Amino acid sequence: MTVLALALGLLTACSGEDPDWCAEREDDGDCDGVPDASDRCPNSATDQYTDRLGCTPTQASGCSIRALAPADGASSEGEILFRWETDCDITLLQFSDDPGFPSGATTTRIRTTATEYATEPGGLYWRLEAGLNGSSAGATTPPRALQ
Repeated sequence: MTVLALALGLLTACSGEDPDWCAEREDDGDCDGVPDASDRCPNSATDQYTDRLGCTPTQASGCSIRALAPADGASSEGEILFRWETDCDITLLQFSDDPGFPSGATTTRIRTTATEYATEPGGLYWRLEAGLNGSSAGATTPPRALQ
């Protein structure tokens, strides 16, 4: 088995699909496939992807973001005030008709340093992506639905 296949197997096994395997990993407390001795983010959530250092994208970015408004399932009629709180430098307000926000089907409405923006929606789902200036990693909110 190649090293890559072994690493992918460890990450898959820790993703919540095999909790018994995770319980047996005494050297990997957060069960992300990275041994505690090498894990830069020892408390990553077990249901999130981690990089080779054991960090989720949010942990790697060094900042966080939380959507405040509108509520999930809000009306998509007319202009909506989108609000959030963050300790990141830059925020992107994104829309998509697919909750997975695939490449090519995701529209970024604005890139801003503000914590609110009023606009008409550009899709059935919205989310926020944020990051620190000069970093390729970032924090992302879960998608919220509009009606």
